[in-house]
Amino acid sequence: MNGANRNAVLIGHSGFLGTALRAAIEARPGARVELARRNFVKQVLEGNGDQAVSSMLVPGVAQDWICAVGIVNPGADPAVIEAINVEFPRRLYALLGNLTLPGGVRLVTIGSVLESHGALASSNAYLASKSRMFEALSGAGDALRWHHIRLHTLYGGSKKPHPFMFAGQMFEALVRKERFKMSGGTQLREYHHVQDIAESVSSFLSSDGQDRIIELSSAEPIRLRELASAVFQYFNEIDLLEIGSKVHSHGEVFESIYQRSPYLAASRDPIEGVICWFKELNVVRS
Repeated sequence: MNGANRNAVLIGHSGFLGTALRAAIEARPGARVELARRNFVKQVLEGNGDQAVSSMLVPGVAQDWICAVGIVNPGADPAVIEAINVEFPRRLYALLGNLTLPGGVRLVTIGSVLESHGALASSNAYLASKSRMFEALSGAGDALRWHHIRLHTLYGGSKKPHPFMFAGQMFEALVRKERFKMSGGTQLREYHHVQDIAESVSSFLSSDGQDRIIELSSAEPIRLRELASAVFQYFNEIDLLEIGSKVHSHGEVFESIYQRSPYLAASRDPIEGVICWFKELNVVRS
């Protein structure tokens, strides 16, 4: 059964990426999305996942189980990060492998392109957890078809940026009219609109792609100092920007450039995109 004839089960549908994924999948003609209940993750972690999983399986219907739930804040409780980012997908993989016939279900997990950078992951609990999850599922056997999609930094949508992210720190400084202290900003990073990434994931699944690891890259990175300078300049707050006033984080990745993914549906100019996003979130020019 090809990818176009599959339905989706979405776990984490109310999150930043999950909201966009739901919209992108529902836009496919004939597609159906089943939303996991709020307590689904808890049931699986408490060992009561058999019934919860079985209730969402449809005999004779191929499904993509998309795990968009996760703790992205590296400063969160380490036990919670481990439970949600590592243990939950590991248990879900096992449950689906035991309860479904071969080929009927695919599991899709979400990670970061930076999770494989050991030095950076060693100082970032989120990246480290994604690395452990990948290792756990890679060693779980072949009972289930599984795809791991690695992303760059996302922006866009109706939700405010996370305050621990670079965009979130810029956003808070602009809203509060506070000094924005940053490192030299020579790191190269890709910024992708969340809608473009959601549509790319949907496109990959509908095309029945076979790749185990998918890195949704545009090969068009930007240095953080260029992004910050353009954003603060646009909002007439360039005096708030202090480039070079902080030291780089341990293990920072500076020059990684990725090949453009054939599964990337679209990409936008990150400077224009982030500025437009901030405007939509009611950041005003001075």
